[in-house]
Amino acid sequence: MAFGPLPEIPMWVVYPILFIGFFISFVYLLIIFFKKDREMVKHIAKDIFFIIPIKNGAGHIEKCIEHLMTQNYDKKITILIVNDASTDNTEEICRDLARKYHSKDRRILIISKEKSTGNKASVLNFGLKYLFSKHKDELKNSLIAPLDSDTYLPSDTLETLVPHLGHEDVLAVTTWMLPANEKKFLAKMQKIEYLMTSFYRYLLGRIDAVCIAPAFTIFKAEAFKKIGYYDEKTLTEDFEMALRVNSFHYKIIFRDKPIKTDVPETFKSLKKQRVRWWYGTYQDVIKYRHLVSPKYGAIGTFFLPVTVILGTFIMLFAATLAIYSASFQVTNIVRELALGVIPRFELNIDFFTVSLFLSDPKIIMGLFALLLSILFLIYAANKVGEKVKLADYLIFVFVYGWLLILFCLEATIKYIFKLKTTW
Repeated sequence: MAFGPLPEIPMWVVYPILFIGFFISFVYLLIIFFKKDREMVKHIAKDIFFIIPIKNGAGHIEKCIEHLMTQNYDKKITILIVNDASTDNTEEICRDLARKYHSKDRRILIISKEKSTGNKASVLNFGLKYLFSKHKDELKNSLIAPLDSDTYLPSDTLETLVPHLGHEDVLAVTTWMLPANEKKFLAKMQKIEYLMTSFYRYLLGRIDAVCIAPAFTIFKAEAFKKIGYYDEKTLTEDFEMALRVNSFHYKIIFRDKPIKTDVPETFKSLKKQRVRWWYGTYQDVIKYRHLVSPKYGAIGTFFLPVTVILGTFIMLFAATLAIYSASFQVTNIVRELALGVIPRFELNIDFFTVSLFLSDPKIIMGLFALLLSILFLIYAANKVGEKVKLADYLIFVFVYGWLLILFCLEATIKYIFKLKTTW
């Protein structure tokens, strides 16, 4: 007995999904061709305070500090390392680095928490409270830059980004993130993911719709007095902070100056990170649902309602269809085996079959969408001088992409049923 075809997916399901995808792509194309970056305010340079939360980071903190100490920046740089109750020799290494790099315009401060909360936001707030209590006068007209301890800045990062903070309505500036470790399979996939995500954020920056303040962001010090410290109840404090900036009608600039960060290399660590990201996204979107409004510009009319809310719904719907299709296949196989029939899988490839396949409107639109995404990838890679193999991208689309959707599905289930998710 030949194995039957999958059940036909109704057109009223397929075409709206494709239409929404093309609509989002069309908006990004319009931004590429018709919107320009903001002009930066020249000759803006201020003292800057880095806050580096760290827990058992002995393996990478020295590299992080070395990159900060080589910045081509003529103002004072202070690095505050907040040791979150590390159990390795992180603090010892940090104190050695403080002695090694101490100078008139460069210094390293170290404070330690006796007990870890397992929450990055609480560690950042611990550092912020220390700065505003012990270095209050120095913070006047200065900058504060939270930085992950496994993130590394090229030497011209500060001189490139800081001038964009000269605008009155801008509270922060951030930039492209790319993997520092990109040899293993999962890291290669994340390189493509980070490249495309940063590219779309860069385009959103052209329409003042940036809603992320990731592993490295530079804030005006006054920002934390105007809008408050980090929310310790959310699992994605960077997304929450960015939404809060926009809720106060301030902006975040996103520039095309790539920096590198270490990314997960194992399935377990990747899954934990992505489930946390999605869970936190749900927390923050619910909290800031009032931003879905024309009075918040492109944030409220495009980014949140279309790319985040509608985009997430489409992903979950696609995952549901995939699970249903797989279940249908398995059920058929089990049923035929129970009847004593060995299922046969037939694959007939001829000119007529191929022509019929390629004449399907769904296939035509799908291939066009794939081609468009490849063009976006090429544009993004050229923008920051990166190279990506086409074979890697196809694996990213047809394999890794579904993995991300399953992570999203797990986070959705955990959020709905209030299951515990931690850092």
